[in-house]
Amino acid sequence: MRRSGCEAYVDELTRIAARDRRVVCLAGKADGRGHPFELAHADRFFDLNGVEAAMASMARGLAVAGFRQFVCVRPGQGFRPMEQLRAVRAFLAAGATVVTPAARWDEAETVLRGLPDISFAVPCGEEETRAVIREAARTGRPHYIRVGAEVTAWTGAVGRPGGPPDDGRPSPLVHDDPPYGTPEGTGPAAGTEAGAGTEAPGGEPTCLVSVGERGTALAASLVRMPGARRAHAHLVYLGDEDLAVAAAALTERRHRQFALVGAVGEVDVDGLAAALARLLPGRRVTGVPLPAGAGAGAGAEVEAEAGAVPGAGEESGAGGEECGAGGERGADDGAVRAVLAVLAGLEAPDAGA
Repeated sequence: MRRSGCEAYVDELTRIAARDRRVVCLAGKADGRGHPFELAHADRFFDLNGVEAAMASMARGLAVAGFRQFVCVRPGQGFRPMEQLRAVRAFLAAGATVVTPAARWDEAETVLRGLPDISFAVPCGEEETRAVIREAARTGRPHYIRVGAEVTAWTGAVGRPGGPPDDGRPSPLVHDDPPYGTPEGTGPAAGTEAGAGTEAPGGEPTCLVSVGERGTALAASLVRMPGARRAHAHLVYLGDEDLAVAAAALTERRHRQFALVGAVGEVDVDGLAAALARLLPGRRVTGVPLPAGAGAGAGAEVEAEAGAVPGAGEESGAGGEECGAGGERGADDGAVRAVLAVLAGLEAPDAGA
């Protein structure tokens, strides 16, 4: 049975702790129920309910003692956004890895992406989530990890031929396989060459860049539509250093424009598109934020050469949910139509006029 990102995090951390007694978990228990990590390793579980800010000092003590702490911070819990940002930064400064379900962070996300000496990761699906958690436990480097609460079929590059081994760090940029979709998913679309741009008649080639579970599910479905001739790249690590590595990899593709697709609540699409645009001078980066629920998305264009900063995305009705089971998420029809409309506008013959 496949697991959501939240479930994969708890399960993988519990497994790692069985082999590594340095691993400890700080988390709130939903409705007072026993946490899976607590049931397996009661002496290394600390309940965070209502005392997150105070627990930062405990995290510093645990770090000095040589422990590797994983802190699950749920959005809300009586904290205003900036208060929660201070709590997260305090945990990271104490050497802890912070894991949070998807939530609306906006300005706080920009701050977290720019923090030195931490890794900011938004894994998609069970395999990527497990790989990122293993990497954080192996290295002891503080991570900020945003996990999904829904089951997704995306597997990333972990375990694929040419991808990282099961105990390896996912690349900041994971190329979808194959990079140019066919209905069967068996290879490049007819008339295309791996690494070459897929140009719409009279327009510019566009590469889909996905972040988070909804954006990645949607992008993967678009490149596999009958007759689709688009590329898909997937971002895993979003910190400034890793984003520069991803931008260098995107530069190697012969695309002149990119559509960054992600869901409000999973990632700050507008802010991330602006950051990516600054790293891709002379190329067009367009943010396509999808509302947190099903429905249409909206495009916010970012011109790299003009240095324009996009406005705020759609308001989200998503709240902070517990790490736990979720339904399987595919790409909904409304969101697919919305993204196709944005791409049609970008690839129109007079789009660059």
